[in-house]
Amino acid sequence: MKLKQLVLVSALAASVAGNTACSDDPTPPAGPPACEEVASSLSLELTERIDRFIAGRMAQGHVTGLSLVVLREGKPAYVRGYGFTHVDGSQRMTACSRVSIGSTTKSMTVLALMQLVEQGKVDLDAPVTRYLPWFQTADGRGGDILVRHLLSHTAGLPRSSLLEGDMDDGALERHVREMAQVRLEYAPGTGWNYANKGYAIAGLIIQTVSGMPYEQYMARYVFRPLGMEHTTFGPPVDPAAPLAQGYGWTRGTLQPAPVMLARAQYASGAATYGSAQDVSAYLEALLAGGRSGETQVLRPESLDRMWQPAMQVAPDAAYALGWYVGTWNGRKAVFHDGMVAGSGSLFMLFPEDQMAVATVANLSSPAQEEMARGVAALLMGLEPPPATPPFYRAPSTFVPDRSVWQRYTGGYAVHGLGTMRLRQDGDRLVADVLSTQPVVTVELEAYGDNEFVTRHPLGLMEGLTLSFQQTGEDPTLLLVDGTPAGQKL
Repeated sequence: MKLKQLVLVSALAASVAGNTACSDDPTPPAGPPACEEVASSLSLELTERIDRFIAGRMAQGHVTGLSLVVLREGKPAYVRGYGFTHVDGSQRMTACSRVSIGSTTKSMTVLALMQLVEQGKVDLDAPVTRYLPWFQTADGRGGDILVRHLLSHTAGLPRSSLLEGDMDDGALERHVREMAQVRLEYAPGTGWNYANKGYAIAGLIIQTVSGMPYEQYMARYVFRPLGMEHTTFGPPVDPAAPLAQGYGWTRGTLQPAPVMLARAQYASGAATYGSAQDVSAYLEALLAGGRSGETQVLRPESLDRMWQPAMQVAPDAAYALGWYVGTWNGRKAVFHDGMVAGSGSLFMLFPEDQMAVATVANLSSPAQEEMARGVAALLMGLEPPPATPPFYRAPSTFVPDRSVWQRYTGGYAVHGLGTMRLRQDGDRLVADVLSTQPVVTVELEAYGDNEFVTRHPLGLMEGLTLSFQQTGEDPTLLLVDGTPAGQKL
């Protein structure tokens, strides 16, 4: 997961100073009357342990607002908010507060596509060209990509992030047609690369086969049947809706993050805004074998197909279709994280235990994900995993020899990130991440002649320590936190 967080990561800091909106009180005042949170059906002791754990990790991780979802025996057991939607403390975080959840949207896109599979309108093992006859890639291998390759990140498409882009009705199709200029990085089905482009194609297949815009299909056949009343693509239109402001942690402070949207890609891959209440309804239906109340949204056998491992990506985890699957503390786990500029989420399902845990927060950071894992551990009678060591470092007082920087400038192929270009910008050394649209530029603050820390106004890639290594005539290696991560081109 660490390489995925290279693009969208907000560093934790050493001290709890700087987030005045987070209180040590684990029980903030109740939210607006319109939001019905789920009072805990857990034991009083366990509930208090969870509340203390969340409050402590929020303060340590500078998380202003977070909502928690706990399901036990397949039913909501504890759904509530902690902290505030804004750093000024003007609005409490509740189970109804909307947050941009990021890539946990992907599992919802897969659910929609599996509905079309059940109807015989889509075949997972058919080539993409059956549904998009014009689809092609620059190397002529686009016809080898199967629908399931898109959903399992095994299509060979390069990693990319479209942070902003067109929002008109034709944006998604234009973006997919532009893949005629993209070369695959490996033969479809033979490797794994987390690629948002694949989900853009999947969204267009849903749109083409259903005959309605992707967003409309999702609202009508996924969100509405599941009772996900707060879920939208992009921020809610109603200005009175409780929307959590997203934040980035940079240089020891929280900075508001702007809304970044692009129907060209984000809609089917990462554009969902939702609440803990809606996440609870979604996970409850999944634990119930695709059933929500009296409505069978998806058949149990379709869920089984979604959760079949497609490619091993870690010693204890594989990627399936829109979900990671593996074991966690000896239990079968189905999970996915979501990270966008300013917010994030983590969904964890334990189907055999009929248990689920999720967090949604208005800061994208390791702390948010660690809180979900920590609560899951507490539910299993275990101690929460330790917190990630803080990334924050005080501003550098080192005076660099800028003539050294020419050794480092140039292009680098960075594993899991794509191409990164280092260049000197006046008296600064900066890195352009070319796999994002628009290009993300981070400053490399010098702490030594060969030690730099990444800085960005929104906290993107914030707090990573970069250094360089060259042996003989070999190309220069880029090290991230001491681990080789890229090579000079």
